[in-house]
This record gives sequence, structure tokens and C-alpha cells, in this order.
Amino acid sequence: MPAMLILGGAGIQQQNDALIHGASLFPKKPIIDIAPSSVPEDDQGVLGAVSGMVPRYFKLDFPHYDGKDDPLPWLTWCKQFFKGQRTEERHNVWMASFHMDGDAHHWYFHLERSRGELPWEEFKRLCNIWFGPPIRSNPLGELRSL
Repeated sequence: MPAMLILGGAGIQQQNDALIHGASLFPKKPIIDIAPSSVPEDDQGVLGAVSGMVPRYFKLDFPHYDGKDDPLPWLTWCKQFFKGQRTEERHNVWMASFHMDGDAHHWYFHLERSRGELPWEEFKRLCNIWFGPPIRSNPLGELRSL
């Protein structure tokens, strides 16, 4: 039987005191102390906090785009989503294309087959040319609406 159960009230108090004293022997600071200035900005988490834990991501809904409206608000939302979730730029186009429906999905399918993987800036430019309003000097958009 453990000694703790055998000891009376005074013995338990002595054990508690020993435990408290033993706990004070442990360092108060974490073993790994990372100064915020030594952590690259990209590794400081979603809100810039430094911690030794895996960054916590927000649960955000990624909106779908069907090609019927101006893509600029959707592309802006995509940019905010990628920033908040710390999405690597090389995954941006795939993530956005995964959330395309209808005409937009078919457009991207053919674009990817003809051009292969695109960088995010090129994807945005082509999306605006194809689906954007004519006011942005969008000749392909004007042809599409005829």
C-alpha cells in the first residue's frame, strides 16, 4: 500500500508541503523561449501571436462562384480567406477553383486543360477578363454577353 495512504493527517500535510516545494524546483518559464522578433512574420500565427502550439485556424466558409456576377468581390474574399488561413500561394488557384460552380467551373476546367497550372495573379487576371463587367475594358466579357 502506498505510504500516502498509511500516513495520518500530519503525514499527508508533510507530503503536500514536499510536493509544493518540489513543484517550485521546476522552471517557471517554458523550456523553449522564442522571442517574437526571432520568428518570421509568416510563422507568427493567424493573428500574429507567437506560441509553441500549432496555429489555430478560423472556421470560415469559402464562398462559391458561378460566373454570373462580377468576380472581383469573390476574388477579394478569396484573398482574405487565404491570408487568414495562411494558405500557401501555390494552393490558391486550386482552392479557388474547387469552389467554382456552373459556367465558372467549366471555364476553369478548359483553362487548366489548355494552360496547365496557373499562378494566382494570372488566374485572377483571366477570371476578371472572362467574367468581369465591360467597364473594366473586358472585350471577352462583352463578347460573352452578346
